[in-house]
Amino acid sequence: MHVPVLLQEVLKYLAPQPNENFIDGTLGTGGYTKAILELTAPQGKVLGVDLDKEACSRSQETLSLSKIDTNRLVFRQGNFSQLKEIKAESRFQSVSGVVLDLGLNTDSLENSGRGFSFKKDEPLIMTFASDWQNAPRTAAQIVNSYSESELADIFWKYGEERYSRAIAKVIITARQKNPILTTNDLVSLIEKSVPQGYERGRIHPATRTFQALRIATNDELNNLETALEQIPFILSPGGRYVIVSFHSLEDRLVKRAFRQLKENGQAKILTPKPITASETEININPKSHSAKLRAIQII
Repeated sequence: MHVPVLLQEVLKYLAPQPNENFIDGTLGTGGYTKAILELTAPQGKVLGVDLDKEACSRSQETLSLSKIDTNRLVFRQGNFSQLKEIKAESRFQSVSGVVLDLGLNTDSLENSGRGFSFKKDEPLIMTFASDWQNAPRTAAQIVNSYSESELADIFWKYGEERYSRAIAKVIITARQKNPILTTNDLVSLIEKSVPQGYERGRIHPATRTFQALRIATNDELNNLETALEQIPFILSPGGRYVIVSFHSLEDRLVKRAFRQLKENGQAKILTPKPITASETEININPKSHSAKLRAIQII
C-alpha cells in the first residue's frame, strides 16, 4: 500500500478541525483522507479527486479498516487541474483546505501494464488514466510523431537529460524503419544513444527519458500550474493549501506560485523553506527522501 508521505506535517499545516470540509486532489489509497476524516468528525467531509477510477475503491478499503463513516467521502474521477469545476459540480461548500501529493503510486503504476517502468516490456502508453484509449495522447504517439527538436526539448526540459539530442536523433532514425511501440523498443534505443558508464552507473540510462515522457504524456506540469492558479477560488478565507512535490520542476512551480500570491496580498506563506522528511521517516519509507512540502494560507 502507498504510504502517505509527511502525513503529520500535512496535518499540521492543514490544521483540520471538527466539521470542516477538505479536498484531497490526489486521493490514491486515501491515506491523507483517512486522517483528515478522523479529525473532522462528526460531519466534516472530504472531496477526493483522482484520475484513476479505482482510487475510490482503494480508499474505501482503507477507510473500512477504521470506524470512519465512508459517506463523508465524496469521490470524483478527474484531474486536479479541474478542481474548481469539480468543486462546483459537487456542490462542495466552504472548503477549509486542499492537499495535493504529487508523488506517484509506483507499485500501482508499475503493475498497470501501461509502460511506466523500463524494467518491464509493456506497450508504451504511460497515461495515468486507466481508460487510456480515450486519453489525449500516449507515449508511443509522442515518440512516433514528434519532431527531433520537440523530442529533444521534452527529454531536456522534463528529464534534464543531457544526452537529449542524441536520444532524439536515434529515435527519429529508428522509427523510419519500424514504429516504437514497447518499453523495450525505447530502452534499447536509449542505451544505444548514451555512452557506456552512463552517470557512472548511478541510475539506469532510461530513467530520465522515461520520466520526461511520462510528464509530457500526462501534461503534468501544465496541470499543476492550472491547479495552482485556482487556489484563491477554491478555498474559503483562511483556508490552507498544502502541496507535497517530489522533483525540482514541480517544487519550482509551487514556490513561484506561492510567492506570487504573497506579493499580491492574497495569501501568507506558512513554510518559508520547504519541509522535508525526517531520517526516521526516510528509513521507514525510502520514497519520502525527495519529498518537499510547501503550505500557504489564503487571506
